[in-house]
This record gives sequence, structure tokens and C-alpha cells, in this order.
Amino acid sequence: MHFDILCRRAIIRRAGLISFFAIASLLTVACSGGSSGSSSSQTKIQPTDFALAAPYSVPTCTAGQYASFYVQINAAANYSGNLTFDLITPTDKLFANETHTVAPGFTNIWFTVYSRDTVTPGTYDLTIKATDASGLHHELPVRFKVLSASAPNFSIYSALTPVVRPIGVYWTCTSALAQPLNGYNGTITLTQVGAPDGFRVVQSTHNLGGTTGTYVPFDLFVSTTVAPGTYHLVIKVDDGNITQFLYQTVQVNP
Repeated sequence: MHFDILCRRAIIRRAGLISFFAIASLLTVACSGGSSGSSSSQTKIQPTDFALAAPYSVPTCTAGQYASFYVQINAAANYSGNLTFDLITPTDKLFANETHTVAPGFTNIWFTVYSRDTVTPGTYDLTIKATDASGLHHELPVRFKVLSASAPNFSIYSALTPVVRPIGVYWTCTSALAQPLNGYNGTITLTQVGAPDGFRVVQSTHNLGGTTGTYVPFDLFVSTTVAPGTYHLVIKVDDGNITQFLYQTVQVNP
């Protein structure tokens, strides 16, 4: 047995781990932690159709910057192809345009909205429109917040790829680097909103302030049923007013 550098196995096993995972494994691949958000008006997916959903709070960016969040695509058994994503917005100072390939089942995409320096700070109601080659399209309403360039804010991103093993325990990962901006000082909460089956991020809170970045640890459970490979997690990071998202890659070794 060896111990990996980026993650260390938690010393104390969590009570009720087996029964908890049995319940968690019943959740869908992309929404194992999401409880709120927007979805398209599609209530039943036809054999050659798709639907959109976005289980998140309000993404936040600073004027002149961008914010990324994930959108879930649920494609029917007979559906596959390329989707072009456009942004319907009340201002030309917010924009996005992406193309993604989808296959039957659930696909998570990392969607980015950009803002110009001259955008007026505030909260905007936007619509993501996804269209395929045949003209079939669906729309997804989202709410987006823009802060002024001088307003306190923070950023968070994955600086390292944790290496873990599927042995049914919690690992403490120190891969997320949070950076306070413009004198930000507050408490941020990390909450899982998207993960494959067999993974679970424990919700945690951390104080953030000062002028330098700091690594924000989180505990990650990896089931014995997880096969070796590369996986992606989506973690919401918010303080009750500002919401950012962490897209975390995890390497599972035998």
C-alpha cells in the first residue's frame, strides 16, 4: 500500500458510510448533489430529442471577466450529434458561443459566459439556446450576476489533480486554490453539484481573506466500485452572495 502525495486517506472512517453510499448510488450521474436550478420546458424526452438542465445557484463574475458553470444534456437513446450553444441576453455586453458533441444518455458540458468591461453590474436573466443540425432546439433560462471591477470577489480553480485509490474511504484533497480579490474577506462553502457514481464530496466551509491565494481542502469519498481512470467533479463555491464553480479532475489509480 502506498500513500499518494496529493491526497491522504482520512484516519477516521465516517459512520454509516455503507448505507449512505447505497442511497447516493441511486442518484443520476450528473446530479448526485444538485437540488435546485433551472431546466428546459421539456417534460418527456422523445426518441430523437434532448433536454437541458443546470443545477446551480447564480454564477458570478467581475465585469470584464467570465464565469463558467456546467450544463447537463440528457439525450434520448437514438439521439447524437453536435449542439451549438448561443446566449440570448438583454445586453450585447454578455456573450457566449460554443459547440459540443453529445451522445445518448447524460453529458455534462462546461459552459462559459463572458462579460465586457463596460457591462453594468447587476443580475441578468439569460437564456441558453442549444440547436442541432436539423434545427431542433431547446432553451434553458439562467440567472447571471455581474460585479463591478472594484467589488470584493474571489476566484477558485484546480491547481493540482488529486490521485486516489478506490478502497472505500475518504481522502482529504488539497488541490483547490482560492484567491481573494479586491479585499475580499468572508466564509466560503464548498458543495458538490455534479459527480460520477461512486464519488462524494463532503460539504465544508473555509475562511478566506488577505491578498494571497490559499489551498482549500475537501474530503472526497471514493467507492470500491470505481474503476481506475480520470473523472471530473463539479463543486459549487459560494458565500451566500457570490457563487463560483470548481471543475476538479481526479485520477483514480488501482
